[in-house]
Amino acid sequence: MGSNLRGPLAFCVLGPPYGRDGMIHKILCIDDDLRIRTMLDKALRDEGYDVINALSGEDGVELTESQDPDLIRWISASQASTVSKPSSRL
Repeated sequence: MGSNLRGPLAFCVLGPPYGRDGMIHKILCIDDDLRIRTMLDKALRDEGYDVINALSGEDGVELTESQDPDLIRWISASQASTVSKPSSRL
């Protein structure tokens, strides 16, 4: 089974999984639902992205500081957000 995320989430924001410098784009997925985290992790890894997962916003903040992701995908019960940062790697 192929990924159904080809394009909509990561590709539209980051482009291909590799930046101009050849580095793999790193995506942080923050979600308290294990099924969603697992599905996104598999789909994005299948497309070639490096994926970091966090269970909570608190964990996500720590991982953002230590891992420096290129894109953050965060879902809470009340809202969803996708944030990318300016980067020379893009």
